[in-house]
Amino acid sequence: MTAVVTDEGFRVHPAKTRIRGRGDRQQLAGLVVNEHPAVAREDYDRLRAVLHDAARHGTEAANREHADFAAYLRGRVAWVSHRHPGRAAKLHALLTAALAAAPPR
Repeated sequence: MTAVVTDEGFRVHPAKTRIRGRGDRQQLAGLVVNEHPAVAREDYDRLRAVLHDAARHGTEAANREHADFAAYLRGRVAWVSHRHPGRAAKLHALLTAALAAAPPR
């Protein structure tokens, strides 16, 4: 495993390297890469829950820490949708509902 890395002029950091089998979650840079790159199910579920909360109670009530919460939501939905197009339609519908529930400024 390390031969290719060292041949390319890089070094392997042993504390950051783990060998994962088929049955384990193979994660790289925040994405699960077992079959194809995708956002972890927990991250998708958390985003869906935040969007649902924002659609029901408004973005102001759902916001916990972001100055521009609408932009944050748009960015997260775009990132997840890009990695998993099958989930995109549901997330975009929830995002539209959440932004519609936001009180006008």
